Amino acid sequence: MSADLFDTVADLGPSREAMADGAVLLRGFAGRFEGDLIAALREIIAEAPFRHMSTPGGHQMSVAMTNCGDAGWVTDRTGYRYDGTDPASGAKWPAMPSAFRELAGEAAAEAGFRGFSPDACLINRYQPGARMSLHQDKDEQDFGAPIVSVSLGIPAIFLFGGLKRNDKPRRFRLTHGDVVVWGGPSRLFFHGVAPLADGEHALLGRQHVDELLQVRIEKAPAATDVLNQAVCFVLRDHSDASHSGVHTVAQGEIDDAMLAPERHGRLGSPVGELFQSRATPPRENHGIGGADEGSYRGGTMLFRVEPWRE
Repeated sequence: MSADLFDTVADLGPSREAMADGAVLLRGFAGRFEGDLIAALREIIAEAPFRHMSTPGGHQMSVAMTNCGDAGWVTDRTGYRYDGTDPASGAKWPAMPSAFRELAGEAAAEAGFRGFSPDACLINRYQPGARMSLHQDKDEQDFGAPIVSVSLGIPAIFLFGGLKRNDKPRRFRLTHGDVVVWGGPSRLFFHGVAPLADGEHALLGRQHVDELLQVRIEKAPAATDVLNQAVCFVLRDHSDASHSGVHTVAQGEIDDAMLAPERHGRLGSPVGELFQSRATPPRENHGIGGADEGSYRGGTMLFRVEPWRE
């Protein structure tokens, strides 16, 4: 028998598995949405087909991607970002289907995050051998909102680590209809997908599809809007554009942010380390599709910006 002809959504009620503080695996939670999800997925890829994007380092990702919603996550030589238009067609991304939004809201509420309403959905297609290296989702501007990931197709091994890249990840086997939600303390945990084993799904064939539903703020915040948000500062010895986090500054600009706190807000204590700072670091792997992003002299730290008080 093919590996997963029997691996459709179970008729039994979904089970709940705690992955970490703020992270929950809801087995089979997408069951009653299955038909609507697959029909909507086919409409999306007809309008905005899957494609293999390239990272800023020039590496072609093994995972094929597309998007729906107000903006889509893209990567190319200029960096990682959200864009309101599909770079392949110049058209807006397909609208987010109501089934996606409804499922995401219910799953988030089940995980303890009520009121979640995503505005962007990155759709990843894994075929046998494809993988996603450990990485953090930090291109969004609202780290207070969770991420909801819906799995369809053949099983995949989801890797879920911690706030540091070298934290050993736990392995979770995700099957058709499983939903993972993570936010709060685990919102910036490193995660990825192990190389996909071959198999056959009755509805989707030899592929695993995950839909990552997120909140992405429409525009970059003004200086006064970054107060009380998590902010990623990149400290390094050159001033080329950075793709990391909510707001980035080069090393030469960090002094201005500290010397003019009434304009920028005051840097609070670090939330967690994103890249370990080293005196003479090797080439750093940003973690998206195994790309090599070059040699950084410095490090990346996540801080919270606090209101300035005299």
